Amino acid sequence: MTRMKRILALAAGFAMAGTSASALAQAEGQSQPARRLAVRIVTHSDLDDPALIRPSRPADGYRDWLAVEDFPAEWFPTALYTGHAADLRLHIAPDDRLTACEYVPGGPHSNEIAELACTLILQRGRFHHGIDAAGIAQPGVRNVSATLMLLTGNQSGGPPPAPPPPGASNSRPVMRDQNMRTLPTAITFDPARLPAVWLEISERGRVTGCRIRLTTGSDAGDAALCRHIGSARFDPARTPEGDRVAARSYHVEFTPPQ
Repeated sequence: MTRMKRILALAAGFAMAGTSASALAQAEGQSQPARRLAVRIVTHSDLDDPALIRPSRPADGYRDWLAVEDFPAEWFPTALYTGHAADLRLHIAPDDRLTACEYVPGGPHSNEIAELACTLILQRGRFHHGIDAAGIAQPGVRNVSATLMLLTGNQSGGPPPAPPPPGASNSRPVMRDQNMRTLPTAITFDPARLPAVWLEISERGRVTGCRIRLTTGSDAGDAALCRHIGSARFDPARTPEGDRVAARSYHVEFTPPQ
């Protein structure tokens, strides 16, 4: 009898006896993947503060602000591929301080998770303030979620793939003067990490919004960067039918001065 036939025969026998699938795997000498608890912090959209060209954001390393050991074991889910989550709204002052942490009441243990997560993030969190188009530091908000999960094997606990955004089938805008991607010599930046922005481009090919993705390293530099790229002109995006449409998230990476 081949191995597959033995498995099928065992499966039929276990099914008749009411034995679980895990018993079938063990009968074939296969061990079950180890299960482990995990905590994940996920930041939400950069558009939480649409008036800012550089939104308030957590500092690098924010995924380590919460640990499994911070939460009681009974708060974690008992089923795989699910999680107990709390949605938090963080308020960041112009001097980088976290001034408040709010949450929306939710499902199992979410209130307890949120209260404890807020307490810990207020103690451990480090943030960067947001700025307006003039480069002036402004108070801002950032929405994040804290999720307690049960994982198995090599699962990372990441969210499922997002559905295609509206307009995903449209053509992309085309910058008419590619030299606009070159940083002006007046803008200082870190050579090891070139800045980048997200642009909103109208159906007429004009820049209607600029948001910093990778900072120049200074408030004044980021404001100058958006002023510079704001004068760029584009052939606008088009629908599959050829109609001109606005584009919301056009990514521009800059190059060093010549």
